[in-house]
Amino acid sequence: MRQLHNIENILIGLSVENKYEPTAAIGYGLSLAKLAGAQITVYAPSVKLTLPHSFVSGIVAGIVASENRHVAELARTVTERISEQARAIGVAASVSSPQLKRLQLVEGFTKETRLHDLCILDSESDAIDIDRDLIEAALLDSGRPVIVVPPGFTSFSARHVVVAWDGSSKAARALF
Repeated sequence: MRQLHNIENILIGLSVENKYEPTAAIGYGLSLAKLAGAQITVYAPSVKLTLPHSFVSGIVAGIVASENRHVAELARTVTERISEQARAIGVAASVSSPQLKRLQLVEGFTKETRLHDLCILDSESDAIDIDRDLIEAALLDSGRPVIVVPPGFTSFSARHVVVAWDGSSKAARALF
């Protein structure tokens, strides 16, 4: 039986930057999807490193290519693990782990948020982290509700809800 209404498609945004980065958004999103009877989409992009051609020597190009392969493999590993977790609890999941330049990554994520009822992201304290860019894009450009999950909150709870409201049509759509 569905306990939550109007939530059918949940987007979980997750940037993949290193192997040991903790994420509360995954557990939180999976538990919310289970409760709502919703499906999830995990968008776990990684930043593709590029250098201007004038700077690139053969050695530098090799290092950049190696790092790009490493981060892409991390993203694939993370999305496979999340797919397994979703399958284990009976939540339908689709995953995507594109490797894009930073601006394309944020633009692609913003487009993805508009296709979902709700977006869930990890909170991030590091100002240069790509997750901060994803949070900003979701909050300001998506027109959809966003849940930013602090560390340690790995299952859905709605005891405290904060709604940002400016009276605009965008805010009304997001609140709905």
